[in-house]
Amino acid sequence: MQYTPVLNTGANWQIYNGPGFTGAVDIPKDVWFHLRLEVVGAQAKLYVKDMDKPALVMNDLKSGIQKGRVALYVLTGATYFSNFEVRTTPDAPWERHPPAMPPGTLTKWNLSPSYDALARNLERPIDTTESDAIHWQEVEVEAEPPGFVVLYRYREAPHPIVTFQGDFSKRLEPQKGMRVVYARTSIESDRDQVKKLEIGYSDDVSVFLNEKILSTEGEAHKVSATPDFLALLIRKTMLSTFH
Repeated sequence: MQYTPVLNTGANWQIYNGPGFTGAVDIPKDVWFHLRLEVVGAQAKLYVKDMDKPALVMNDLKSGIQKGRVALYVLTGATYFSNFEVRTTPDAPWERHPPAMPPGTLTKWNLSPSYDALARNLERPIDTTESDAIHWQEVEVEAEPPGFVVLYRYREAPHPIVTFQGDFSKRLEPQKGMRVVYARTSIESDRDQVKKLEIGYSDDVSVFLNEKILSTEGEAHKVSATPDFLALLIRKTMLSTFH
């Protein structure tokens, strides 16, 4: 099971996982069983079969206070719902309970506008002239624990018309509608030193340091998203990444 917040029409299942987002449960086949979702403020609990012990506890709901509708739907296969009820509960304050931010996290970022990814060379950094002309948007507050800058909070999600739905061998080809956003931050150091930079991402990322590419990772390059792939030589420099 997974809790997947939707931000600006974009699903974020690749990013949000682990405690508070994913959990395992045995789903019986051809047998009716109960589900119950309790939402109180910025927390929620999902019960599956056992109505006394939650199967998944969501301590930090990500979408904020919103109004809307409740829907049930399935991705594939025959699924049946019965005896569906919605019950209101007393109002509760919206109090987030985010996890702690790991020490050493780069938390202050600025974002560029969204561009057509197929119209740009994704292995070429932004030069100084172009960077100076961009209206950079400061990420509100800071990155959220455990260090995410979730782009769908700030940009509309792209919805490419993918070619590999009918032919999976085309999954690594550029897809019409792909978008790219540049993110930049500054790293200040009082001396030259070598540091390891741990970076996680979805789905593709290129990392630049002082307008020189350090690494390109992701689906298009057949490389898995490892969290500790990069050693960084710091020389009072600026790091620019795009995702």
